[in-house]
Amino acid sequence: MCNDDKFVRMIMKRGEGIPTIPSSDDHRNGDWLDTDIYRGEWYQDTLTGKVYTRNDADEITSPDGSIAPTSVFDAIISQSSTGAPTIDHLILDTIGGAFSYSAVGTYPYTKAGGFPNAGKVSMYVQQTSDFDGDVRAGVSSADVVLFRSEFTGSPSDDVISTIRVTIEVFA
Repeated sequence: MCNDDKFVRMIMKRGEGIPTIPSSDDHRNGDWLDTDIYRGEWYQDTLTGKVYTRNDADEITSPDGSIAPTSVFDAIISQSSTGAPTIDHLILDTIGGAFSYSAVGTYPYTKAGGFPNAGKVSMYVQQTSDFDGDVRAGVSSADVVLFRSEFTGSPSDDVISTIRVTIEVFA
């Protein structure tokens, strides 16, 4: 029987944004970012509350084993008439794209230079206010993701008042 059990506190690293893999193994040499983590270290993104760790394969994962995105756009936006959506509350933006209006009920988010892995981009839309319609999101091309607002199954303007949009890019 072992009597050497100890109670210790584990400190979790916290920061704004998704954790990253450092360019060197020495956190004292001055090239580490605030979001860089060691293998096995836990990290909490204070903007979203999500928790991540870095595994031995140098992947950043969440506790359920899913790989973390490499960049994220997360914001509360609003839109009216035929104008481009406007950002009411920016939660996180490590992508650097912009919204526009392209056709009835169609709002592209375009990143200059495109998304490096178009097949590994996802967009989620969450209603934050009541409206009589649907909002659908998807990847349009290598440099565009978009969402569409619909009323009774047809594209429609003036359906959205306020929604939360999250775009995630994976390596």
